[in-house]
Amino acid sequence: MMSNTKYTPGRWAHSPFPLIETPCGAKSAAGQHGSIYMAHEMAHIHNALLRSLNAIYNQASEVKTPKDITDLLLLTKFWHFEMEDHHSVEEKILFPQLEELTGQKGIMDGNIKEHHAFIPGLEALEKYANETTPETYNAEKLRSIISSFAMILQQHLHAEIETLLSLKNYDSDRLISCWHAVHEHVLKNCDKVSFSAIQIVHLNTQPNFLIEHTTTTVHAFHRSQL
Repeated sequence: MMSNTKYTPGRWAHSPFPLIETPCGAKSAAGQHGSIYMAHEMAHIHNALLRSLNAIYNQASEVKTPKDITDLLLLTKFWHFEMEDHHSVEEKILFPQLEELTGQKGIMDGNIKEHHAFIPGLEALEKYANETTPETYNAEKLRSIISSFAMILQQHLHAEIETLLSLKNYDSDRLISCWHAVHEHVLKNCDKVSFSAIQIVHLNTQPNFLIEHTTTTVHAFHRSQL
């Protein structure tokens, strides 16, 4: 797919929705206060979601064959699932633990309210990815759905990092323990197929690799689980 397209680093996954500058840059957050550690790790997770959304948006008009369109729609389904699961884990596990740790009931309510703001857009994206066929696929339609919620989403993903950084006055070790407990829960309970797809896109941004290798790897992984 797109074998004649020149690969430009950052072209496919770094825009139009801006990535988050991690609090520690390219360095590890080990040894930092728990608030910085959590914010740094969360920024990486949010960037994985943003890179994947950027990749879907940018490649929407590039896919031409039925196979490539099917693969892009599959990646869109995976992205939607991971986005929903990410916010579910936050609301059901991480945020309640932070409320208990800080003693501040409702401390994360602003973030939950932001989640609700882009639910209609996510539902529209899910519906389109599930109901569209290669024959009915329309790149501008997919892009318009993404555009309907992406600005609010990216603002939220950026703002949540600041919320975590604001926890600097709370016990560092307890914050890190909280983060690790949630992390272990996610690794134990996540859908490994969709999780693998998003991680592949996060780590590899070459255009051919984004769709072809991602879906090949995910399909192979899925077969191995049967």
